[in-house]
Amino acid sequence: MTEALLRAGAKTLARTLRDAGHEAYFAGGCVRDVLLGKSPKDFDIATDATPEEVQKIFRRTVAVGAAFGVIRVRIGHGQEYEVATYRTDGEYTDGRRPDVVRYSKSKEEDVARRDFTINALLMDPFTDEILDFVGGQADLARRMIRAVGDPERRFFEDKLRMLRAVRFASRFDFEIDSATRAAIQKHASSIVLVSAERIVTELSALWNGADPGLGMRLLAELELFSPIFSFVPAESLASVCAEIARIPEACASVGAAEADARSVVAWALLLARRDLRHESEAVLRSMKLSQRIMKDVERALGWLPSLEAPESLRLADRVRILRDRLAPTALAFLAARGGTDNAALRLYLAERAALEQDPLPAEPWVTGGDLKRLGLDPSPRFKTILESIETEVFERRIKTKEEAQAMAERLAKEA
Repeated sequence: MTEALLRAGAKTLARTLRDAGHEAYFAGGCVRDVLLGKSPKDFDIATDATPEEVQKIFRRTVAVGAAFGVIRVRIGHGQEYEVATYRTDGEYTDGRRPDVVRYSKSKEEDVARRDFTINALLMDPFTDEILDFVGGQADLARRMIRAVGDPERRFFEDKLRMLRAVRFASRFDFEIDSATRAAIQKHASSIVLVSAERIVTELSALWNGADPGLGMRLLAELELFSPIFSFVPAESLASVCAEIARIPEACASVGAAEADARSVVAWALLLARRDLRHESEAVLRSMKLSQRIMKDVERALGWLPSLEAPESLRLADRVRILRDRLAPTALAFLAARGGTDNAALRLYLAERAALEQDPLPAEPWVTGGDLKRLGLDPSPRFKTILESIETEVFERRIKTKEEAQAMAERLAKEA
């Protein structure tokens, strides 16, 4: 959906709230992005209407965070917006969420509890007037990440904000304010109190951002790297940060465009140290990664010797790698480790280009059903025969389906 359509829907929603006698402003990241000349992915609304009032005003709502005053409103054909009630937060005893939320009629109180000044701006949907109670516009102008109010309190309330500061700094190429930096360094060790799922979500956003290398350097400078990646030896920190910095170029150079490609490459790079590979499964499980990402990281790590020494493989085995769904991500892993101009990568890319020019059959020329029709009973021998035929096809010594069938007949007689 285009920014214009998103914004038009949000204005319709804001008008409805105002017509019902309530305040309504664009809030948070969408205001920041508009002021930076970027296209917001969504438009959130802040209002003095309580969640119950929001649900009465709009017909299609979902209470996605009712305890924190957040209602998702659907308008039109699939347009959804989050409407958040002004609030003040009570104490945070778990370092994640406030124990008590009190709804407020004051927008000034609402922005005062937000994380960073650049995320604490409000915009009038109809006049584009900016309401700035915390100096967020000045921080945008000087390209600065600064905590709202007392930074130590902000990070005591929610430890994940330390990682979010790094992500925003790397995303926008902003500096982190000195007091905010000092507070992060002071409390960095407490990042381990945050759930693995929340940390992984932030890391994924960082790695998929504009400059993951800057993000990794900031994690190291702010003493967050070691608590998060305790399994990485200290002597490997500089090299792994340099490799992760190459991820955007590496993925672009080989066409690795799957949604999770950068995350898979980053985790593989972190675990590719020789003395870590046997621990990879335990580390990935401890970080609560999805089954798909875990499997892809493990496979990429398993392929590493073959990726880095392709000349040790038969052509058929390199073709098997190149025909695999994971191939672009695995090649990006190789490129990030060795640079985008290394001999192993050049060989794989040349062979991939040859396969594109002269494609192999999309489906096997001989299947298990063919072997059954030749009188063979299903057994481990099936796999051996099928792989032998596939190897001959991939090596281009067999060039037609008839030749493949003839080989199957011969091997079936010998079985």
